Formats: sequence, structure tokens, C-alpha cells
Amino acid sequence: MNSIMIGLPGQPPQIVLRMVGRAAGDDRGFMINPSGFKGWTDGGSLRSTRSDRPLGHGQFDAPGYLNARVLTFSGHALADSAADLDQLRYQLTSVLNGGQLGRVTVAYEGKTLWANCRLESAKCEPMASDPSVGDFLIQLVCPDPRKYGDTREFSAGQLAFHRGNAEAYPVFTIKGPTIGGYTLSGPDGKQWVVPVPMPSTETHTIDMATGVLRVNGQVRYGLAVRSDMWSIPGGTKVAHSVNGGTLTVRLTDTEI
Repeated sequence: MNSIMIGLPGQPPQIVLRMVGRAAGDDRGFMINPSGFKGWTDGGSLRSTRSDRPLGHGQFDAPGYLNARVLTFSGHALADSAADLDQLRYQLTSVLNGGQLGRVTVAYEGKTLWANCRLESAKCEPMASDPSVGDFLIQLVCPDPRKYGDTREFSAGQLAFHRGNAEAYPVFTIKGPTIGGYTLSGPDGKQWVVPVPMPSTETHTIDMATGVLRVNGQVRYGLAVRSDMWSIPGGTKVAHSVNGGTLTVRLTDTEI
């Protein structure tokens, strides 16, 4: 069943929207119209600071960046009575209404992906012809327009990959002991070099999305003498290695 779940990360969803072909009145809950599912499957839009060349053709080149993703879901709220519809309206307008960062998880066409989001607006109004049926709309904004799916683990030497169409950032875990530190090697000669011995009680985690190194969960600065950054595009396989300790690579499906 295609569905949308919205709530706080790591907690049960506050609300579930369903995308199934049921006629109004034969079930209770929120049913999305075929035309009311917008923003999730779009490729996104880019922004750039390119400016026109005042004395030449074209523009000065500049990199492009994805805008935030805007999601709009609308359809019918099906209740048992007018009072029950008011309860559904209360439930809908309670979702993320404190301004907190939430999570939208979409199961669609056999694939389940998620993105972090904030509430933009939500409303549900009864239809004049039937007070037990309402028209609802909820709009979300995803500051990070990327969508995420399954996370896989790979060991040293294995070809790490993901099933998305965008760049994914690996997370590396190195467990001691090491005598003279370690060198983590990635694609195109890129490396992280940490010349600090690691006892068997230490675990280092390197997140390529942020460039942050943690030792037993605590952020540590200044340990690496070389800290190149890299990502893994969709459709690419990359092997990683480390010359000390035990390496685990975690990679999450990342889509636009």
C-alpha cells in the first residue's frame, strides 16, 4: 500500500496519509487524491549566483545548489460523523505544529524513502454536501531536498555502493588497536591520516557529510594531519582501505 507517514524521527508517526483508490465514505482516515501528491517525485530546482557578462556574451559561471523541497499532499478526510471529522482535523493540525524538525516517510511504487521536514501549513474543512467528509491539505518544507533510504555496511576492500541517483556521503568507523595511527584511503588518492595510536577501547567515526571526527562518540579536532573529503555518486562502486584497525563503511541510499 502506498502511504505517507509524518512525525518525529525515531517515534511512531503522528499521522498516516494513504494513497489508495477508495471511494469517499467507505473507510476512515486521510486519502490523497491522485492529483494531490506533489513535490516528492520532482527532481528539484537549482539556484545559482551567476551574473551577466557586462561586455561579453553569456554569464559568469557559478555552481548551482538545490533549493529546499516543498511537499504538498491533499485529498479527502473520511470520518464516521461530523464530530469524528473534527477529531481528524485536530489530528492533522497537531502534526509538527510546534515548529520542530520532523520526518516524512513515503512508501511509493515499492520504494520507501524519507526526508527531514518542517510544517508549512495544514488545514481540513468539511464538505458542504457531507459533514463527515472533509478536504484536507498539508504542506511541508524539506530544508535538505535529498531523500534517503536503506543504509548498507561494507568492510575494508568491499565495493561500497548505494541505490540512489545523487552523491551519498559515507560514514567510516575504525576500531583499534593501532600502534602508529592509521591512514584511511578512498577514491582518487584521497586519504584521512590520523597519526595517533588507538587502544582497543577506542572507536573513531568519520562522517564525510560533515568532515567531523569523533572518538568514542565525542568530537575531536586536530587529530588528522590530512582530511580529504569525498562522496560516492549513484551507480558508482568504491573500495576503501585502512592500514590499521578494523574498518566499517556505512552508506545510505540518497536520491534527488
